[in-house]
Amino acid sequence: MANAMLDARQEGDSYRRVEVITGKRRRRRWTGEEKARMAAESFEEGANISEVARRNGVSRGLLTV
Repeated sequence: MANAMLDARQEGDSYRRVEVITGKRRRRRWTGEEKARMAAESFEEGANISEVARRNGVSRGLLTV
């Protein structure tokens, strides 16, 4: 999947960024081992769910019960 980042465009006193995603959208398939590893990582003491999700390329909502 190709991502094209466009430069920020000034609008008044603020900037706005636009991201264009091209290509076919595919649903990712996770093995049981990958799911178990991500779940275990999210339960570690002091784990930041958002960081775990970002590092594994998944939505935070997939790691939150």
